[in-house]
Amino acid sequence: MLVADDFHGVGLGLKLTDMIIGIAREKGLKDLYGFALNDNIQMINLSKRLGFTIEKYGADEVKFTLEL
Repeated sequence: MLVADDFHGVGLGLKLTDMIIGIAREKGLKDLYGFALNDNIQMINLSKRLGFTIEKYGADEVKFTLEL
């Protein structure tokens, strides 16, 4: 997911991620994951707030995972 700069800080990322989690649960998925660059602190913090676990992935990325 990518949120345009003009829409940062208005809750759009939270809303979209929450909707994706809901759809994944409805579809019976066991987990959900994504990747972000190490310097994308807003996405990393959002993922932590929503219960994702964060782990280093490669030199400049993190992987966030949510068990559903």
